[in-house]
Amino acid sequence: MRAAVAFAGEHDVAVMAMARPRGGDFVYTPEEEQMMLDDIACARRLGTTGVVFGCLTADPAMMQASADIRAGLFA
Repeated sequence: MRAAVAFAGEHDVAVMAMARPRGGDFVYTPEEEQMMLDDIACARRLGTTGVVFGCLTADPAMMQASADIRAGLFA
């Protein structure tokens, strides 16, 4: 990722990283959510422009809170 960010920076191109702990649905366990948070923090440290992710739960309010936490890492 570091090399991609460096190359993109030389060419004025944004780099978006995908945070996804596995294939399948977008309902994650607490452990998978922590993996995503760690990956987002790593992507930020490496200089990506941002991250893309999806997350769902049976409770829409929780889904929004989860998304807000991830988005806040790039604020």
